Amino acid sequence: MQKHLFIIGLLFLGISCNTEKSTLREEIDNAEMAVRNYLEAIADQNLEEMNRLTTRSFVLYEDGHIWNNDSLMKVIGWYKENFPNGKMSYTLEDLETSISGNMANTHYKNTGMFESPDTTILFNWLESGSLTKLEDEWKIDFLHSTPRKQ
Repeated sequence: MQKHLFIIGLLFLGISCNTEKSTLREEIDNAEMAVRNYLEAIADQNLEEMNRLTTRSFVLYEDGHIWNNDSLMKVIGWYKENFPNGKMSYTLEDLETSISGNMANTHYKNTGMFESPDTTILFNWLESGSLTKLEDEWKIDFLHSTPRKQ
């Protein structure tokens, strides 16, 4: 009888460990999806979605500038005015994310491409960020972006 209880205990322990790993993988996927969705919102020039995906104190450090969603949209507006048929897209590589409680840290390579009928501009960045889980949703607190050397 004790042997059977021991085996049953090991089975429950194994199931519990797999559930924790599965839950952690899901949390990592959700945090990474918040970053991907944020970049998509930038490409779509969707300030409402950008604000939904970030905390109220969100800040982006890029190329020596400090941005928030509103100031970032002003720059995007310049591109929209000067290249009305332009479209931005982003591709992430080597995305790695760690989670501790309600905090997540991520880093990745980001390749951006701005295309219009007569112009193509390629951007390469190294980026990192932190996210906080608020009300069961990952929100971006901070992003840092620096040009990537080739």
